[in-house]
Amino acid sequence: MRKDRAIEIRERAMAILSVSSIYDTSEVRRNFLRQIRLVHPDGPHRHDQNVPGFDNTQVARLLIQAYGCLTGRNWPTSMLENDALVGTLLGGRITPMSQTTTGEQWNASQFYDQFQNSIWPEPSKAEAQRHASYKFKGL
Repeated sequence: MRKDRAIEIRERAMAILSVSSIYDTSEVRRNFLRQIRLVHPDGPHRHDQNVPGFDNTQVARLLIQAYGCLTGRNWPTSMLENDALVGTLLGGRITPMSQTTTGEQWNASQFYDQFQNSIWPEPSKAEAQRHASYKFKGL
């Protein structure tokens, strides 16, 4: 079963800011400020390479988007969806975005999956051909 994309993004944001609950806003803010000081372009550690292969500005954008996601702001989540950056930062403990579904895709799959285990028997070949003849043929 595929994982919901919104849930995966929220779990990534919680792991990046190392918080246990999104309801403790003081912990979310404290951890965000503590981590953003390490990668801020004007900070004393701006020349240190914190995440190998990525610039500190990318990491700062990731932290800002994670904070916005956890505080309920409708900010973009493009950096949180970057599997390479988040995977490097979290040591590979992520579900790739290709293995997640949006809410609409999940709802559609649940709608069609309920008929796979139906109590109704499979239609015979004659019934299937009769139903196929009623389908819209197009122009």
